[in-house]
Amino acid sequence: MPKYFFQYFLVFLLSLTLTYTLHFVGALEKLEQISYDWRVQTLASTKVVSDDIALIMIDQSSLEWMQNEQGLGWPWPRELYGAFTAFAQESGAKAVVFDIIFSEDSVYNKTDDLAFSEALKIIPTIGAIQLSDAKSSVSKWPSILPKPLIKECQASSGYKGIVFPIDEIAKAYSAMGAANATSDNDGVIRRVNLCHTFDNITIPSLAYSVYNYLYPQNNRSYSTSVIINYHNAPFSYKAYSAASIFQSWTAMQEGLEPSVQKESFKDKVIFVGMNASALFDQKASPLSSNHAGVDIQATILDNLISDSFIEPLSNLYTFLYLLIVGLFVTVLMMRAKKWYHFLVPVILIPTLIIISGYIFYYYDYWLEVSLVLSNVLLIILLSAIVGYILEGSQKRYLKNAFSHYVSPTIVDKLVENPENLKLGGESRELSIFFSDIQGFTSVSEKLDPEVLIEMLHQYLDALSTIIMEYEGTIDKYEGDAIIAFWNAPIDTKNHETLAVQASLACKEKLKELNPLFSQKYGVELKTRMGIHTGKVTVGNLGSAKHFDYSFIGDAGNLAARLEGVNKVFSTDILVSHVTHSRAKDLIFRKIATIKVVGRDENVEVYQPLDQIDESRFNEALMLFENNELHDAKKLFEELAEFDVVAKKYLEIIEQIEEKKLLWDGAIILTSK
Repeated sequence: MPKYFFQYFLVFLLSLTLTYTLHFVGALEKLEQISYDWRVQTLASTKVVSDDIALIMIDQSSLEWMQNEQGLGWPWPRELYGAFTAFAQESGAKAVVFDIIFSEDSVYNKTDDLAFSEALKIIPTIGAIQLSDAKSSVSKWPSILPKPLIKECQASSGYKGIVFPIDEIAKAYSAMGAANATSDNDGVIRRVNLCHTFDNITIPSLAYSVYNYLYPQNNRSYSTSVIINYHNAPFSYKAYSAASIFQSWTAMQEGLEPSVQKESFKDKVIFVGMNASALFDQKASPLSSNHAGVDIQATILDNLISDSFIEPLSNLYTFLYLLIVGLFVTVLMMRAKKWYHFLVPVILIPTLIIISGYIFYYYDYWLEVSLVLSNVLLIILLSAIVGYILEGSQKRYLKNAFSHYVSPTIVDKLVENPENLKLGGESRELSIFFSDIQGFTSVSEKLDPEVLIEMLHQYLDALSTIIMEYEGTIDKYEGDAIIAFWNAPIDTKNHETLAVQASLACKEKLKELNPLFSQKYGVELKTRMGIHTGKVTVGNLGSAKHFDYSFIGDAGNLAARLEGVNKVFSTDILVSHVTHSRAKDLIFRKIATIKVVGRDENVEVYQPLDQIDESRFNEALMLFENNELHDAKKLFEELAEFDVVAKKYLEIIEQIEEKKLLWDGAIILTSK
């Protein structure tokens, strides 16, 4: 299980809870409305528009033409509207829909209303009524009018008032429907109630009334409210000015060529509405703040015919989408360590969510982008806070754990990149350092305990500082002994070289300290050091409450043996062949091939030097290892005066000759 899984899982659950809380209290509604409108504005033009719908618009140009050419101001005589039904009937249109409520008698005369009512009967016509939440003079469905007969439809809550056309016109219509346009709380019409209730009667909307009348065989049922699938604004359909229809009908009557061809209306449903600004039938839609109301009615009919209303993604699928995306982002945030790791959850994922909202809309679905986006942003925010807290805790833990082991530079690297650290234990190649003070028992016997501790503190502090300066890690102190290693807890380039350089620096530092020790404590110290490079297991080898970053493995044992081998050759520092072969830009001489206690194979050991050894020591050593002891002895005798190792070899040769030992070139050490 990933580290901090539980904490981040709580972040996910909290984000999910907060997101739905914001959703249910309406805090996300405005954001969702804006984002949805962007989708509509971007993709509405890609929607398929029906060719079976056309518009006749009473626009500003028609008002001016009627005033200038016919001398008629607004309102027009109603018998003029008969030109619309007559032209539509002559052209073979399916029906004419009037998105106008003729609720008062004509200002001209009663004959005007009667003429218009007769014109309504020559072709199927559907008229508009208006429902109201306030009580009106009409509180019951008129007995002179047949009650609407519609298929199953879930109606919205009941209205208290209603506005009808005058009786003559109402009775002439083939059907009627409510032209009510219900806007959302921001005043934008995104959805429509297809059915309403008045006087316990289910009344269809204007578009639904047209649909029921023209397509009675259709058995589809709809919920109370449906989301309009918009196409364009201000008009989605071919719009003709009322003036052009008057002119075309007059031309046909006179045997002239009409400006609007009859074929333009064939088999079409014709909506008649107003678009002149002074007539106040412009609505706010996602596409425009001045969307022609009649075009919205026509769009609803188009959606009914093609069954293409926008479907809100179900609560279940929205929740699943939220769940999958949220969990994915939580995992990304849990694993994010570098700044560029945050690009995917912070930038790419929100972008993909927004794009997915557009894709869903393209296929006629409304995905609540604000819901998913808010959940993701909350996860990012809360994860960042939790990550900051956990990271701070981790940084403090690492600093406390390693400040006594490694240099501040390495601690800073660990804090910056904690993923490089595996505290649980890992196999690593380390360069391992062991040191010990020669004759420390006799030194301790000469000094009082307090003085001994004081001197030892100075000694250990000086050497430990050097080791850490060379990027080493202090493992532990065992009395006067220092155990250290390189290449953990973080990767260290050229760790073999650094380990040898640190040992040489320790040797030089001790030369500086000894005059002080001699003067102050009456003793001088000589330190032996051994270094070997090999694989071990390294990690927190302590308990849950006691941190102990250390190692175990045979490579450590060999480093400890090499420290002890210094006693045999009176040397200060010895390193293994592995360390010697990888240490760069350093001077060495081979000291011996040995066999140590606990290991079967021979080990070549080397001594790091400050300068090149120009003596014939290497030649003497080759003779010794080739069992040419007589010649080797001669050379060692020449070197013994100024080379303590050569002197030690003379003692070894003497033992071999005295005991007549079998010799394979390797010195067998019988003690640790």
